[in-house]
Amino acid sequence: MKTRLACFGVCAVLLMHSPFAFAQSSSSSESLLERLPVAVEFEGAAGFSTDHIVYGLSESLNQPKVEGSVGWSLPNVPLSPSVGLAAASINQPGGIELGYSVGVGQTIEPISLGIGWTFFHYPASDPESVEAVETLTPTEERALSDEARAARAAALAQAGDDGDRIDYYEVYVDLGAEFELGAVGFSYAFSPDYFGNSGVSHYFGGNWDVPLPLGIVEGVSLNGHVGYKITEENDDIGVPDYLEWEVGLAYSWEQFDFGIAYVDTELTEEECFGGGNTCDARAVFSMGVNF
Repeated sequence: MKTRLACFGVCAVLLMHSPFAFAQSSSSSESLLERLPVAVEFEGAAGFSTDHIVYGLSESLNQPKVEGSVGWSLPNVPLSPSVGLAAASINQPGGIELGYSVGVGQTIEPISLGIGWTFFHYPASDPESVEAVETLTPTEERALSDEARAARAAALAQAGDDGDRIDYYEVYVDLGAEFELGAVGFSYAFSPDYFGNSGVSHYFGGNWDVPLPLGIVEGVSLNGHVGYKITEENDDIGVPDYLEWEVGLAYSWEQFDFGIAYVDTELTEEECFGGGNTCDARAVFSMGVNF
């Protein structure tokens, strides 16, 4: 599954202005929540990882990321409607990806089903931001590092000649089943106009998670997924349709999560954005906290 989440500082700001933060510091607010006709459940997370992987590709250009999310759901209402906000740092002009989500879900043990919509916004793709990038003089451009020059070129190419936004949305379906021996799942995501104005896209993925009976340490599991990404305008997105996969170990303790994973795709160097290295095999370490 795609992990969609510039946190720590960003999340702190979000939490300071969230109803949840106010409820924790005010007993009168807690009484108000208790009087609501339905239960409102809050969830949040913040984390760090050595790369920002989206469908097997490094969206952070092989750089670390910080991320965070907040969300609210109505668990006692039929279909458990939910809303959420997620943010992740990316090594591009503007430096942030924002995701706004709404969804519904239902569990009839051992089967669970989730359907939702997520809008991805890149502040750097605003016409004003693109115009500012384009006004660099030749001297200023030559002074950029190779990394910064590549990020600038990618942002301009993805924004298009007319300065259009690269924002997009996806509709997703997640189907899962949990058993004593572990969990399996299937995910599908559709976008009518994917990232970089690259047209219709589809993603099909299967995932699994198996607890390891180590005896001494509980909370360790072996997990992984295999997915296939299809995009209508391959030249615009920079890669052909491709297979991607991941296998890793995860450890959960209290509200903390740790993971290390091997991530790879079938793309060659020539197929990866015309000779890039953001599609290569890599090890990714992640750590996070849930609240």
